[in-house]
Amino acid sequence: MFFIGIFGIETKNVELKPLPATMCKHCRGTEKFTLFKHYHQFHFFFIPLWKWRLEYYIVCDTCQTIAKIPLEKGRALEADEKMELTLWDQEIVYTPSENKRRCHHCHEVVDATYQYCPHCGNHLA
Repeated sequence: MFFIGIFGIETKNVELKPLPATMCKHCRGTEKFTLFKHYHQFHFFFIPLWKWRLEYYIVCDTCQTIAKIPLEKGRALEADEKMELTLWDQEIVYTPSENKRRCHHCHEVVDATYQYCPHCGNHLA
């Protein structure tokens, strides 16, 4: 977060909701996904005034691959409209290595040998 007096600029990552089963472009399995929204915002007295660089991402619950999806499909999924995601819609931006996994609570990438997340302290089941 960047402050200049009483206003600032902040980058936000918001977990929106779980999505129904869709085929993952990386692991090729029909898996559940989680929808995320990423954007920058300008705020005044912690009241958001402007948002820009809005992007939507999905995270595969099995392989933890992060894929960017088109803006119009992301907005439709956020608004609970009936929308089908295809492999063509998924632009893979991050694939964890075999010895890493993502915490389901704080979504940080941790070593696969850990039993508890070093960032939030929750059990990695």
